[in-house]
Amino acid sequence: MFKSDNGFFKVLEIFSNFLILNLLWIICCIPIITIFPSTTAMYAVVRKWLSSGMEIGTFQQFFSFFKSNFKKSFIIGLIWLFFCAVLYMDSVIVLNYDFTGELILVIFLLLFGLTFLFTTVFIFFILVHFELPLLQTITRALLFALSHLPQTILLIGILVGSIALTYVAPVFILISGSLIAFIQYFIFDRLMKRIHQKNGLI
Repeated sequence: MFKSDNGFFKVLEIFSNFLILNLLWIICCIPIITIFPSTTAMYAVVRKWLSSGMEIGTFQQFFSFFKSNFKKSFIIGLIWLFFCAVLYMDSVIVLNYDFTGELILVIFLLLFGLTFLFTTVFIFFILVHFELPLLQTITRALLFALSHLPQTILLIGILVGSIALTYVAPVFILISGSLIAFIQYFIFDRLMKRIHQKNGLI
């Protein structure tokens, strides 16, 4: 009886942590320009959970990471916004106008879009796992994505699957962001451990 109750409360505690983290992330994303700092803070929290357990808490950890990583993640967010705008404008041109060299532009857009997507997949992991200058953070994210394509595709698949699940069951949005971050960072953490073992670092 007591074991069953303890198990129930443990599950409830885990769910509460995911719910609180997800709500903090959503609320801090509302200004739009804070999406990158908020998402970085969320990944930093799940990284801390994986290394130290959920007992460390959520609320205080989130805002501590939000503050400490704000400048770098905010600047990267502005860079990402610029590239999104470039992709959007070029896509509008390709879809609405016929011109010489259209095929070349389409190929360029596809390559640039994939590069952008792959880098985005790893950028938050690199932000919270390494202390690197801005440019090195971006290039390291791209190098990780290209050198570990199976994991990159898996991480993208998890994101797409969660979006589909949220569409089918909107209630999933209550924990979707934090749960995805936890699963994705768990995969990244396993990848880092394999890299360290291969290099004899652990």
